Amino acid sequence: MPPNTQPRFSLTPNVDGCVLPNANAVVTNDGVSTGTGNSIMYKALTVGANGSFIDSVRVYPVGTTSGGKTATASSFRVFVSTVNQDNASPAATTAANTQLLCEGSIAASGTNSTTAATSYFDIPIQRPVQAGKYILVCQGQGQTANVQLSVMVFAGNY
Repeated sequence: MPPNTQPRFSLTPNVDGCVLPNANAVVTNDGVSTGTGNSIMYKALTVGANGSFIDSVRVYPVGTTSGGKTATASSFRVFVSTVNQDNASPAATTAANTQLLCEGSIAASGTNSTTAATSYFDIPIQRPVQAGKYILVCQGQGQTANVQLSVMVFAGNY
């Protein structure tokens, strides 16, 4: 058997993210979204030219106005897709081109507090993803007014 000439460790960091508006809520985990209304997935990361190792996803509930707000408890979903989502003008996704990578639970938590730090939620992934793919994210439950989810994906390119 020939040796593996491709290293397991990534070469360069690839950290990117997006913000999910408060009304965004894709309630299914089958990869299907219409790309309109509340059925929207957002691109959080473009996989590198030689593939990427996705380490984790960090989700911060953030308040968009001053004063404490409370984020709604929600499921949070991470997908691998061939759809290069333009977050300003989202496209539809299907079960054939978008697959669930993982999901986690986001607890109800305060945002924009003047006395306490905002809780963040880390979702470990620890999986390689081939080139030509995109990491898309969504929430299962829309947030209250003036609350959004800020998402960061930590990865490394091969």
